[in-house]
Amino acid sequence: MSILFDKSSLPISIPRPTYIERVSPFIGKGLIKVLTGQRRVGESHILYQLMDEIIRREARTEILYVNKEFHEFHDLRDGDELYEYVSAYRSRRTAFTSA
Repeated sequence: MSILFDKSSLPISIPRPTYIERVSPFIGKGLIKVLTGQRRVGESHILYQLMDEIIRREARTEILYVNKEFHEFHDLRDGDELYEYVSAYRSRRTAFTSA
């Protein structure tokens, strides 16, 4: 199971403009962004707000969200398996939209 987010499916959270402003210049630059912090301090909600910002900038953007806490993703154990998962996802999306 993967989750495609659209603006309406993002959870409501306390705005964190300082973090969003610091990361926003790097959106779309091909850089990997890493959010770290102690457990349950809000990294996921900052990520949701970043996804909202990306969707706001480009409404047709598709965001594939993989949450390792979901049982459906327990078999993704390394970068190669994640790459295979994303590649398979892209192939399915291409086949679906081409049909």
